Amino acid sequence: MNNDSFSLTKKIHKILGSSNCITIVPDSFPYAGKENLLTPFASAFIKTIEAYGVINCKYKKTIIDLDHTDDVKKNQRITNEFLKPLYTFKEEIRGNKKTGVCI
Repeated sequence: MNNDSFSLTKKIHKILGSSNCITIVPDSFPYAGKENLLTPFASAFIKTIEAYGVINCKYKKTIIDLDHTDDVKKNQRITNEFLKPLYTFKEEIRGNKKTGVCI
């Protein structure tokens, strides 16, 4: 994966892993058209530890502020794109009988 195209693609990236860890990156939006330095760091980290990952490069922090989860849940599109994959990954890890899910 090319980090430049990955980090400037405005979408929510869902990464399948094989470990029992889910890495959540709620704000990796490329502000002012420039790469958010968190994106290549997070994607390298997720790949290195073989984690499941959800990286938000689509919504600005003002739209998807996880400090206000009730507001996030009210937005059906964000719930479907961001929260449901987290739930799916968590259930897959539990289904694989891996313990110690870290979120």
